[in-house]
Amino acid sequence: MQALHIHAGPRALAHLREHGLGPADIRLIPAAAGGPKGLILNHLDQDIFGRWLPQAPATHQVHLVGASIGAWRMATAMMPDPAAQFERLAREYIAQNYPVEPGHSRPTAQAVSDGFAQSMQDFFGASLPGMLQHPNWHLHVITSRGRGILRAPGRWGSMAGFAGLALSNAISRDQVGRWLQRTVFSSDQALPLTLTDQPTTQVVLTPDNFMKVVQASCSIPSGWIRCGTLPVRPQARTGMAGWWTITSTGLTTRCRRAWCCIRTFSVR
Repeated sequence: MQALHIHAGPRALAHLREHGLGPADIRLIPAAAGGPKGLILNHLDQDIFGRWLPQAPATHQVHLVGASIGAWRMATAMMPDPAAQFERLAREYIAQNYPVEPGHSRPTAQAVSDGFAQSMQDFFGASLPGMLQHPNWHLHVITSRGRGILRAPGRWGSMAGFAGLALSNAISRDQVGRWLQRTVFSSDQALPLTLTDQPTTQVVLTPDNFMKVVQASCSIPSGWIRCGTLPVRPQARTGMAGWWTITSTGLTTRCRRAWCCIRTFSVR
């Protein structure tokens, strides 16, 4: 098995063959959901964000887009000394522990939600004031708001809703919008591509809503409680403050203008 696969269009491939890949060639980095699978990229994250990408010219702009563990990773990249913070991310992610309360067979949704909220505060709290003011890197966090049955509380309703969502997606990608409304929270600039595969709203990502936004993006369906209202300032459409479903959704849209896509594989 090859350790590195590079997928590129004709123009990107010609550039790579002639010039190689440099930090100044990178404009957007998407980081998908995937839970602990995201830790596979931890050492690569340390090198890319801690040592390689900062070598770009001082005025070079990069957009970091993430959902779930991808949102946590991209937010970590915005912190001072990203290499050290990514090492800390892996260590603290693995060390997560949620106690089982008496009378329960597993941690309650409330306990997990409260525990993770505290973990986010401990991890990002001291760095948050300056994170969203990075002069060159712009953070975009993807969340999804449930529609229809996915707005109702309860595990079984969520399971039925996601079953319907999966079936609709199998029939047509256009049907996903009947179940989910995607919202992208952006630090200071609009997302540099248009998302048309499902209803999408862009909202300002601020220090006031950052913790709840990241928690909403990182949460697992049926396992966590709703995280309450998000104090947001809509950039596009209004009415975005409200109850948010706890979903784990990846960056599934196709970007036809993507420069190139690099997939890594672990090798022994």
